[in-house]
Amino acid sequence: MNNKIKPKTLEDFYKSIEKDNNSIISDIEPVFNEKYAVCISVSDFYAKYASLLLISLIQNSSSEHNYDIVILTTDMSHENQFILKTLTDKTNIKIRIFNINENIKNFTFYTWAHFTQNTYYRLSIPKLFCLYTKVLYLDSDVIVNRDVHELFQFDLGENFLAAVKDTHVMSYCNGLNTEQLEYNINVLKLEYPKNYFQMGVAVFNIKAINTKYMKDLLKIATTVEYKWLDQDILNTEFHNKISELPIEWNVMIKNKEPYIDEYYLPDEYREKYYEARKNPAIIHFCGGVYYRFPFVPDMKRYFWKFAIQSPYFEEILTQMIAIKMPTSELQNKELECLRQEFQKTHFPNINTHFAENERKMLFLFVSNHKFRFIVRKTCFKILKHIRFRDWKEKYSKKYAIEDFLIKESQNTVSNIYAFLNSDKISTLK
Repeated sequence: MNNKIKPKTLEDFYKSIEKDNNSIISDIEPVFNEKYAVCISVSDFYAKYASLLLISLIQNSSSEHNYDIVILTTDMSHENQFILKTLTDKTNIKIRIFNINENIKNFTFYTWAHFTQNTYYRLSIPKLFCLYTKVLYLDSDVIVNRDVHELFQFDLGENFLAAVKDTHVMSYCNGLNTEQLEYNINVLKLEYPKNYFQMGVAVFNIKAINTKYMKDLLKIATTVEYKWLDQDILNTEFHNKISELPIEWNVMIKNKEPYIDEYYLPDEYREKYYEARKNPAIIHFCGGVYYRFPFVPDMKRYFWKFAIQSPYFEEILTQMIAIKMPTSELQNKELECLRQEFQKTHFPNINTHFAENERKMLFLFVSNHKFRFIVRKTCFKILKHIRFRDWKEKYSKKYAIEDFLIKESQNTVSNIYAFLNSDKISTLK
């Protein structure tokens, strides 16, 4: 008689494949002779986006090197674990996932805005990876465009880590936002307040840290409430012990159209940033743009190159084309009309069994019509300020405005407002 329990749900099935580890994780052992590792902190929600990072890293890897990839999590489903771990079958690449719930269950971390406690998990790297020489930490919202093995070749000397200077924060300190400079001086107490590093791409010198730094970074994190969370902690604790990486290894995108924060960088560094954008080694889609915007606002070609290859492509695409708007009965009706139009007009009689064909069709449609979706979303928001007595009149007028904008290629809010205030609006009445 077979006493093996049969899975009742899909998650039960993946549990039977991905065994739980409910003990404290300590001393993660290297898989390969080279004692290098790539570490990523990923929540269950962010697993779909982390797949883009992993696919881009794998495709830019070299057969001459080994890649020991470790994912730290506390809540990732067994299904997502299975998907991420099976993204490659290359023998020189190993993807492992560790649940560090027991390691951090007694810690409480300060968060705000779109940040989560997952960002603090990188503070556990020196202890968890004590058997390694160097560990490359990557935020899960980056795309790799060059072989990351190059980063392990940088000579860190006796410094604790290497990173790229934070071009957003540097811009703030250079005049865009004087409060940031005051914060670096008065709160973080940085000796050189403009030498602030972005830790979304950071190479940890494990031996140097564990030999010369005796504090517990996680415990420090429970006692402070810094603006940029654990990044501030690493900048304060390791200040003057950080090597600077070339800027192309962490090219931060602009979060809002049409402004580039880096315009306010010091002249020499601004030119380096503009040059790095031409051929970035790592692109950092910071600011939660993956799920806060309907489309990636900047350097989107790198995002879509790997998004279309992800097993989560349909899920990512669905989230990005969803029109986010204030809840009201009228706006819900408009939203439903658009959804129905989209489904009936562009995807009639699609057999759901042919997911690959549907995936390509969705991608091609959004690639060719993304501007229509952006304009439509913007028009919904703007037109709520225009008074119409009849809903049908408003609806028809919305489409007239939308068609005009598409023809004229007016793709900024300022241009739309200018249009609404111009004489041309009268021709649509």
